[in-house]
Amino acid sequence: KRAAEEQTKLDAEAARQRILKEKRERERKAKNKKIAIISGVVAVVVIAVIVVMNTVVIPKQKYEQAETCLASGDYETAITLFEEAGVYSNASTRHAETVIDYAARQLAIGQLESTKSLYQRIGLSNLLDKDGLRQDVMKDVPAETRILLAKSYYAAGLNEEALIALNGLDENEEAGNLLENVHDELERIEQEALAAAYQEAEQLLEEGNFDGAISLYETLGSYQDSVQ
Repeated sequence: KRAAEEQTKLDAEAARQRILKEKRERERKAKNKKIAIISGVVAVVVIAVIVVMNTVVIPKQKYEQAETCLASGDYETAITLFEEAGVYSNASTRHAETVIDYAARQLAIGQLESTKSLYQRIGLSNLLDKDGLRQDVMKDVPAETRILLAKSYYAAGLNEEALIALNGLDENEEAGNLLENVHDELERIEQEALAAAYQEAEQLLEEGNFDGAISLYETLGSYQDSVQ
């Protein structure tokens, strides 16, 4: 009987230990599951932060820095930063606009290689050769880009280049308005040149240089009283 009681105690203790073991195992699994869930949430948050940093925060900073550089005249840095801003806001559009504007400025001071290199960055590598703009290439450039090019040329004082860019876009209202401005500017420049030449001829006449004055008056055609 005593032996049976001892065995009963042993069995009870074994059962208790088994229950405790099963409880500890359930608690361990529950703890591991909780840790896994927390780790998963943290990982998602970290990934989300990285994505936001790479697609919003950093591109936004680069975009704003680009605008600041552009405002100070640092075109090269602005172009690089707009490019690095990627798809943020209208960075790609601002990149193209800045490249086109800077290229026109470079062309205006005779920097052909620099201009060609800039055009290459926006897919216009064949637009310019040693003789200037290629009209055969220009006609295949999208109208929107041609208008941007024309605006940049006009702003840089490259009126002939602006005419090349606008050639064939007469039906486009924006192009038509710009074309009118270019023609007005060319007319103004011509009138200023005629006025300057006329004043020079008058000065030569006063100085008694009749041959020089006559020669210059002849180049003026019907301007004012040149023919007299």
